[in-house]
Amino acid sequence: GNGLSVLADKAVGTAKGYTPAVKEKMLSDFSTYYTAHCMDNTVPYDGIPALLDTLRQRDVLCAVNSNKPDAFTKKLVRALFKENLFAEIRGKRDDCERKPSPMGANAIMQLLGCTLKETIYIGDSNVDARTAKNAGLRFCGVSWGFRTPEELLSEGADYIADTPADILKYLLTL
Repeated sequence: GNGLSVLADKAVGTAKGYTPAVKEKMLSDFSTYYTAHCMDNTVPYDGIPALLDTLRQRDVLCAVNSNKPDAFTKKLVRALFKENLFAEIRGKRDDCERKPSPMGANAIMQLLGCTLKETIYIGDSNVDARTAKNAGLRFCGVSWGFRTPEELLSEGADYIADTPADILKYLLTL
């Protein structure tokens, strides 16, 4: 949820000999490996493709805002989902701070011409909840991801979806 650099620091940051050069090499090696294997065992959660189809049929704009590097994010989304389900797909870019900064979410809203009132941020982590809060957005947490519903609620989730169908129900009540 916090990006590769933070993951590397958490994984080996206290190890003896962990230097910026070692970190750079590790991230480079990871990038090479992940480029070849990012689709290994990666599938959408049950019900998500159907939810996205329904939202598209209802002309609801959907976008992706990820801390994964931009190229990986685009590769994964394009491989896993039908074309034209997302109006924008954004991963971590050099010109944008990583989540929980609101920069990515704000850039997406500006690009798509969306207002805070008509935008809802949906995610499965405390980083997503903080991103939504920092952007001034309502946040729908999902219970099947990286954090428990209790953690997401404590981070300010407005709603917790237990299934993809719950997301649609929530959107229809707004």
